[in-house]
Amino acid sequence: MTHRCLTSKIRLQALVILALAVTAIVTVYVYQPGLSGPLLFDDLHTLLPLLRPEFQHSNWSSSLSSSTGILGRPVAMASFLLNAALSDNPQLAWKTTNLAIHLLIAVLLYQVTSRLLSAGLAASPARVALLSCCVTALWALHPVHVSTVLYTVQRMAQLSAFFVLAGVFAYLWGRQREACDAVKRLALASPFVFFTPLAVLSKENGALLPLFILLLEIVLPTPRGDPCLRQIRTQLQVGVWCPAILALAYLLMGGWERILAGYSGRDFTLSGRLMTEARVIWHYLGMIVIPSPGRLGFFHDDLAVSRSLSEPATTLWSLLGLVALGVLCLLARRRAPVVTFGLAMFLLGHVLESTIIPLELMFEHRNYLPSCGLLIALAGCADSVRTGPASVYVLLGVSALMGAFAYMTAIAAYAWASEETMYAHFYQAHPTSPHAASHFSQVLSSRGHYQEAHAVLQPIGGAGAEIHRWYLICRETGILDDSRIETGLIDREKVLKSYVAVGLVEVSNLALDGKCQLSMSLLGDAVARASKMPAAQRRWRHNLMFYLAHLRWMNGQKPAALGVLADLAERTADDPLPYFLMAEWKSELGDAQGARAAFIAGQEASARSGRDYSRTEDAVRLLLQKSALP
Repeated sequence: MTHRCLTSKIRLQALVILALAVTAIVTVYVYQPGLSGPLLFDDLHTLLPLLRPEFQHSNWSSSLSSSTGILGRPVAMASFLLNAALSDNPQLAWKTTNLAIHLLIAVLLYQVTSRLLSAGLAASPARVALLSCCVTALWALHPVHVSTVLYTVQRMAQLSAFFVLAGVFAYLWGRQREACDAVKRLALASPFVFFTPLAVLSKENGALLPLFILLLEIVLPTPRGDPCLRQIRTQLQVGVWCPAILALAYLLMGGWERILAGYSGRDFTLSGRLMTEARVIWHYLGMIVIPSPGRLGFFHDDLAVSRSLSEPATTLWSLLGLVALGVLCLLARRRAPVVTFGLAMFLLGHVLESTIIPLELMFEHRNYLPSCGLLIALAGCADSVRTGPASVYVLLGVSALMGAFAYMTAIAAYAWASEETMYAHFYQAHPTSPHAASHFSQVLSSRGHYQEAHAVLQPIGGAGAEIHRWYLICRETGILDDSRIETGLIDREKVLKSYVAVGLVEVSNLALDGKCQLSMSLLGDAVARASKMPAAQRRWRHNLMFYLAHLRWMNGQKPAALGVLADLAERTADDPLPYFLMAEWKSELGDAQGARAAFIAGQEASARSGRDYSRTEDAVRLLLQKSALP
C-alpha cells in the first residue's frame, strides 16, 4: 500500500511538472513576437539613460533610484542595470528577463494555490494539483498581463508581485510545518523581515504583503496546538501595525498635503477618483473573468469620471457592489476560505493604486498581482462541482479559456512588436481615447497616411487633438498658417496632459529644425501657457520650458530665452543642462563673465545630481575655449 501511494505521488508530481512545462513553452511562444518591441513612455524616461554611451562611466549608485516612486525602487533598477551591463542588446534583455520573471511568478502561483487549496478544501491531491495547474495556466496566458510583461518598466510591478507571492508561499510552507524549529520560525518571519522590504523596494504596493498574511490567518485559523502560535500572533501584530503606524506618520508629517497637492495636476478630485475607482474595480473584474478587446487596452483615458453618485448611474451600484463583496467575504470565510481569500486578495491588491493616491484612473498592469487572487477564488468555486457531467463541462470550459487566452495574448504580443502595430492595437481597443488617437495619428503621418491620420483625430476634441492637427499639417504641407495657431485654446484645459505636452514638443521640433514654417512667437506663446499649467508629472513642464527657451532664442527674443533658462534652473537645482545651455548662449552674446558663471553653476549642479554629464560639460568647455572665453 505504501509503495502504491508513493508511486501515485511520484506520477502526480511528474504530471504537474509536465503541465507547468507545457504552460511555460506555450507562454514563451505567444510572447516571443513582442520581445523585440520598442521602448515607450516611461521606458524612455527611466531606462533610455542606461543606453547612452556615457553610461559606462556613470555613477551606478545614482542610477539605482527611479523618479517613479517615493522610495526610488532600487531593486528593480538594479535588475535593469545588470541587464544593461551584461548584454549587447539591453532592450531585448530587458523584455526577455521580464518574460522569465513572469514564468517564475507562475511557478510561485502554483505553489501558493496548491497549498491554499490543500488547507482550505476537502479535496484529493490530484484535484488540488489539477485546479492549481488551471489557475497557473490561465494566469500565465491571460491577455491582461501583456502590457505588464512587454512594457519594460513594469518589471517594477513584476518584481513586487514576485516577492509578495514568495512571502505568501514561505509563510504557508512554514505554517504547515509541524515542528516549531528554527526552519519554521525563519519561514514564518521571512515575509516581514525579508520579502516585504524587497517587494516595497521594487514597487511600493509590495507593502500589502503583511495584509495578505493577516488575511491568511483570518481565513485559515492556526490550530490551538501549534507550538509557534505565540510567534505567529506577535509577528502579525508587529507586521501589520508597523506599516500602519509608518503610513499614519507619513500622512501626519505632510504626506496628506502632498497627496492633495497631487490632484492639482489632475482633472478629477479626490472624491471623484474614489467614486470612479469603484467602477474601475468592476471593469478590472470583467477584464479578468471575460477579457475582450473593448475591456482590454493600454489607454483608458476615455473612461468617464464620476462626478456624483448618480453621474454616471453605475457609480452608486458599483459602490454598493463592492460593499456586498466585502460582506460576502466576511460571511463566507469559514465555509469557503479559499474563495474568501481570493476575493479579498483581489480587493486588497488595489488598495494603494485605486484609492486616494492621485494616479491615473486605470491601467491593466494594476491587475498583475490581484488577478492571482481572483483566479484562486474561481478555483475555489470550481471545486464545488466535483461529479457528473457538470464537472466535465467545467473542465472543457477551462480548456477553452486557456486556448482563447493564448490566442488573444499572441495577437496582443504581436502588436507590441513595432510602434505602428502597437499604436494601431491601442487605438482599435479604444478609438475614443485621446492618448490612443494622438499617438496613432503620429504613426500614420510618419508613414505618409495623412488623410487617415486626420480621420483618426476627427472625433477627438480638446486642445491636445487640435495641437496634433497642427503637427499633421506641418508634416503634410510644411506650413502652418498663423490663423491656425490659436494660443487661447490651451487655457480651455484645466491641467497639462501628456499628449498636449507631446504635441507641442513635436510641433516645436519641426519648427526648430526648419521643417515647418510657422510663427515662432505664436507657438512660443502656446508653449508658455502650457508650461504654466498644473501637471501630474513635473518633467512635462520641464521639457516644455526647454523648448520655450529655444523658440524665444530662434525668434530673436534672446533676453526672454535666457530668462526662461534662469527660471528653469531655479526650479531644478540638480539639473545642469539649463546652466550649460545658458553658458553657450551667453558666450554667443559675448558675455564672458555670465558664460563663466553659468558654466560653473552647471558643474555644481552636475555634482549635486550624481549623474555623469562629463560629455556635455566637455563640449561646452570646448565651445567656450573656441569663443576665446576663459
